[in-house]
Amino acid sequence: MQVHIERALRLAGASALLTFSVVLALGGDAGGAKSGNETIGLKIQVAAMAVDSQGTLAYVTSINSSQISMVNLTTKQVSAIPIRKGSNINNVALTPNNRELFVTSNGSNSVGYSRTLYVVDTKSMRVTSTINVGGSSSAVAFGPGGRMAYVVAGDGSYGSGEALKTIDVASHKIVHSFPIPSGSSMVTVDPRDGDVYVASNSSSGTDNSPASLEAINAITGKVVATFGPGNGEACGLAFNPKATLLYESFCASVGSGSTAPPMQVIDTKKDSVESKISIDGGSRGIAISPNGKLVYTAVDKNYGLDVISSSTNSIVGFIPVATDSPISILNLTTIDSDGQYIYATTFSFGGYSQFFRIELEGKASAA
Repeated sequence: MQVHIERALRLAGASALLTFSVVLALGGDAGGAKSGNETIGLKIQVAAMAVDSQGTLAYVTSINSSQISMVNLTTKQVSAIPIRKGSNINNVALTPNNRELFVTSNGSNSVGYSRTLYVVDTKSMRVTSTINVGGSSSAVAFGPGGRMAYVVAGDGSYGSGEALKTIDVASHKIVHSFPIPSGSSMVTVDPRDGDVYVASNSSSGTDNSPASLEAINAITGKVVATFGPGNGEACGLAFNPKATLLYESFCASVGSGSTAPPMQVIDTKKDSVESKISIDGGSRGIAISPNGKLVYTAVDKNYGLDVISSSTNSIVGFIPVATDSPISILNLTTIDSDGQYIYATTFSFGGYSQFFRIELEGKASAA
């Protein structure tokens, strides 16, 4: 089994890089990758990424930026989608029908940009709507059918992250606003019943509260379950395909030398933690195969993906991912609908980031 990594191009500047290949041997047969994987050098510091359901377009935001880079994964062409000067966009999510991007922002309070959530039409590549969410926003997720968007936003003060805003996707209007813990930074939605799960971080809470994970009724705003308190930074949150299990990963503070809590596996029917999985150095981002048998997470320490069996809740494999920079972090983003590719990026300190499209051997769904 092999991983074949090909460098393709820089994201910005449109200057082609020298093409070369690195072949790495992989052992075992648990969710490994095969030849044909690609690496695209990004002349930006990646903040977040969304990939469409066909796996043909990737939308990438960068640190302290005012534009989105749209990468055609077939042609390798890159197009810029301007947002607004000084907007400082960060996170991005694509509606399930691939028609709109919801883009969070932590822009300058002095010009009011920190209160703005931007909606981008993917066909025209233009901002078609701006939504005042009351404060700096950090995360967004869509509910069942893509009818509602749920945004983690401030209460009007910079970066506080103390409100969950419910937005009607069709009208772009806020229909609910509920209080959530200080320092909330991640959100996902149960596709079965629409409950919204919000993760907060112990390191970022304005009241120094411990990390927690709350399940919130999307209609009433009532907290229906709480998991925690914890003592780490939530860096990944994902449901399995049947929405019977929720995986939450944690990462250590960058450069702190601290350890991260183990990944939590939560039984959403029983509202209890079913298992904890120790990952050396912590992990960032979670992707799950379409049949739910394999869980992939990007590990902080070893620049690669741990492969976890959902039946045993144990690590059964590792996919190494090469990186240009010794001071970068690998962030896993998503897996495509047929389980053929995993998409990941690096966040590099003082350097350029990289985007990886990793082709899975035999498809993850067949594992």
